[in-house]
Parts: sequence; C-alpha cells; structure tokens
Amino acid sequence: GTALALLVAALALLAAVTGFCAGCQMYRLGARLRGISSRTLDRIELAEMGVGTPTDGEVVVAFGHPLCTDCHDLLANLEATGRRYVSVDVRARPELARKYGIALVPTAVAVAVDGTVTGRLAG
Repeated sequence: GTALALLVAALALLAAVTGFCAGCQMYRLGARLRGISSRTLDRIELAEMGVGTPTDGEVVVAFGHPLCTDCHDLLANLEATGRRYVSVDVRARPELARKYGIALVPTAVAVAVDGTVTGRLAG
C-alpha cells in the first residue's frame, strides 16, 4: 500500500512540475495497442452519452480517463464556467472510444442539439 501511495504521489508531482500526465500517456499507448485510431469527429449521438434530448444551445462531450489529471482539470474548468457537459469515461465505455476514434484523452467537443460537432475544446 505504501509503495502504491508513493508512486501516485510521484506521478502527481511529475504532472504538477512538468505537465506530463502519466494517465494520458498510458491511455494513448493502450489505445494504439487496441487499434483505436484518431479520426475527425463530425457527429455524436447524444443519446448514447446518456444525455436527454436538449432543446437549445450545445452540450460539451468530454471523453476522459480516471487516471488523467488533464481530464480532471478540464472537467473542473467546464464546471467552473457553467457549461453544460457530459463526461464519458473511456475505461468504462471502451465501445464509445472505439466508435468515435478517441485515441487521446482528454478529448472534448461542443455538440449542437442535433448531434453535429460545432467545435473542439481539447484533444
């Protein structure tokens, strides 16, 4: 237990000092090994993300991994700015990562109510 705690503390310190996110890099390597290749996101089915039918504005869809500090920072920023968002854990939903070509985390896109991607915020 102590060794694991020291490893986590060292990785957190590394991320804070250098900006190197070990969780992001581990996901990138794992995605490459599983054959997930990055592609352009033009459309996202919001119902698959657990979003009800929005009637106005846009929803930010943020794909992330629980070990990714950049992902946590992105979600905190979205929360602080009051943007409507849905977080998709690529570890828990690998089928969505494969379908949408999420080879890099965090990946966040703004999506219109009809599912059209209107902008890329991260990734």
